[in-house]
Formats: sequence, C-alpha cells, structure tokens
Amino acid sequence: MKPVTKKPKPDQLLKISNALGISINLFTDFDIETVSDVLSLIFKMDEQVDVGFQGKKNSRGAIDPKTLTLRFNHPQINERLSKWTQAKTALHKTIDSKDEFASVEEYNSEVAELEYVRELSRAW
Repeated sequence: MKPVTKKPKPDQLLKISNALGISINLFTDFDIETVSDVLSLIFKMDEQVDVGFQGKKNSRGAIDPKTLTLRFNHPQINERLSKWTQAKTALHKTIDSKDEFASVEEYNSEVAELEYVRELSRAW
C-alpha cells in the first residue's frame, strides 16, 4: 500500500513560510529548462524589484551582450546574493582541494557545513 501524500494549498504554504520567516519560494519547484524560462523569471523580477542592466556599449549605443550584467538596487537582495556567492565560492574551493584534507571525514564535514551555509543564505 502506497503512503498518502498531500500537497499543501498555496495559502497554507504562505502561512508556513510566514511563521518560519522564510520565502514561500523555498517550497516551490521552478521548472527552468529553457532560455525562455530564464528570461521569463528575469522579466518578472524586473516588474517586482529594481533590476538594472549594465554593460559596455557598442558603436551603435547598444549594450554588448558579452558584457551585460544584472544588478539590483535593493540592499537586502545584494547582501543575500553576496553571502550566497561567498559560500558557493568557498564550497567550490573546498571541493577542488579535496586531496589537501587529512581525512575523508574532515573533507565531508567541511563540504556539508558549506552547503548548509549556502542554503541558509538562500533562505534568508
């Protein structure tokens, strides 16, 4: 017999996320598979928060796609992205230096801690 699983309704998820002080998006599985999916999310973000697009301009005055960057004029977003980036960079450096650890256990512990920090920075 299969276990019965129920998905909470959106209003229930909102109550749970508010009670925990986290984003409801942590409960959402975004199905991002195509360039169109990514662009749709960026355009939606641009509607909700102040997203800026920067880059070097070409001779016609258009931004060169190779130099395009996104920026947010929102201190909390920038702070959280900064923390997430730091944790991600530290995690990759640790993975790349696996042979420098004294034991597999020490390596696994460090990776687990950095993954935890990275996930925390996403949830804030």
